[in-house]
Amino acid sequence: MKKQIISGFFIAQGVLFGLSVGSASAATLPPGNPFYFVQDGMRSLRRALTFNPVSRAVLELRLVSERRADIKEVLTAKKDEETIFTALTAYDDEVDSLAGYAKGIGDDQVLRGVAEVFIAHTQFFNTLLGDESVASSVGTRAGVIASRDNLIRLVLETFGQNGHGAFRSRAQAYLAADTGAYRELYALDALTGLSRAVASPNMTREIALFKEDMATTLVGKLKKGSITADKLASLPGDPVMRFYSIAAMRDRAGDIETKNTLTLASQSVQSFAAQSRFMTAHEARAAIAYASAVTAMQATKSDQADYFIQQANRFMEDGAYDLAFQHGVLAAGAATDALLTNTLPAEDLRDELALVKRQYDAVRVKPAFIDKRIAAVADAVGKVPTQATLAAIREIKLVLALLGN
Repeated sequence: MKKQIISGFFIAQGVLFGLSVGSASAATLPPGNPFYFVQDGMRSLRRALTFNPVSRAVLELRLVSERRADIKEVLTAKKDEETIFTALTAYDDEVDSLAGYAKGIGDDQVLRGVAEVFIAHTQFFNTLLGDESVASSVGTRAGVIASRDNLIRLVLETFGQNGHGAFRSRAQAYLAADTGAYRELYALDALTGLSRAVASPNMTREIALFKEDMATTLVGKLKKGSITADKLASLPGDPVMRFYSIAAMRDRAGDIETKNTLTLASQSVQSFAAQSRFMTAHEARAAIAYASAVTAMQATKSDQADYFIQQANRFMEDGAYDLAFQHGVLAAGAATDALLTNTLPAEDLRDELALVKRQYDAVRVKPAFIDKRIAAVADAVGKVPTQATLAAIREIKLVLALLGN
């Protein structure tokens, strides 16, 4: 018996050695593997031997990615629900541990890592929700959504409710390194979930401006033909979040033809959401609650947002949850726009122009009139109403999106 135990120990050690020298993508044993407990023990040992707070946070970033790989493995192998829940629970525990170590750390590597984990892992979970085997299982789907939403807490714990500029700049740096044609769409999907959990006006404004950048870039790509409306609607993802993303694009489209194209895409997404049982009374209420929360942040109320909220509540009473959800999304868009218009300080407007100037400097073709326009808007900040300045900045962003990089 003793020989069998010793033999098993050395087999486990051999497996772990193979993992340590292998590629990062292969370096994981998912739940259900007979040596999974040994791998878990090694992970605990790595934690115990890492004392520096920044090093520990960096280690937790790696472990979170390993746990995500575990989830992918068990789902690909079509394991039973108990094994899937084991993988999801282990992932959630790792995210919680990362949140504890990342909170209050100003290290750039850690902050960039958290932003990357949020965008990339949210995309991973949203893509899973588009998988029929996941969507058809109520328990698995609920577990996937819970793990995805736990990433929102990670961001809020790390950056805080008033982490002005810190999250946006790191997330944008991650996206800049991504070459995917629809990277901004996946970011928009993720940011929608985050924005619905934010309680401060500062962070709400920051995420709203970040979402505008993503939506405007996508509109430019759509107009140029480098992406299609059909793909926007059919790419795997959470259809509820995707509806918000397409609505954000429609708000920044500018011309009627593009708005109509995006309206058709959003109708397709909503139809899929209803068929897949994603469109529920809960989601309609969540949309209305989000719009109401943003409205409560404003210095001046939005009549348009109030109207859409009233309509949404009326449809809720009639049991028309899809229409209630639509109007809740419209109300949220109007409320957010009013928040920016009524409360965006001059300093933030100058920061937006600085970002626009960097975008202009990065494009290959540099029309002189844009540079002059940027200078003119910069000179007008604080002298003209915020609404006019913000509208001018949005126009410049759209032109730059059409020029592309």
